[in-house]
Amino acid sequence: MAPNFLTLIAKRDFTTVASGSSVVNNLLKPIGFELKTAQALITKTRQKRMRELYEREFIQERLEVKQLNRNMNAKKYRYRCTPLGMVLILP
Repeated sequence: MAPNFLTLIAKRDFTTVASGSSVVNNLLKPIGFELKTAQALITKTRQKRMRELYEREFIQERLEVKQLNRNMNAKKYRYRCTPLGMVLILP
């Protein structure tokens, strides 16, 4: 399974780096925050997409079940019990 690079980078806490370097203070600290924000947005987008797909699939399954019920009702045969046995009653 491929590693999740956003998770690996987000785990590294650059806010605890004590440095007098302006590169660390101005570049690395905001990157950690941006990565956490990006990861949250990716997760929310994925959840929204999965919800939409689930709802679409649920609607499609309901339509298939309705169609199946219509087909079964159309093919349903009615029989009447007579002294000669079961007799088919045509609609």
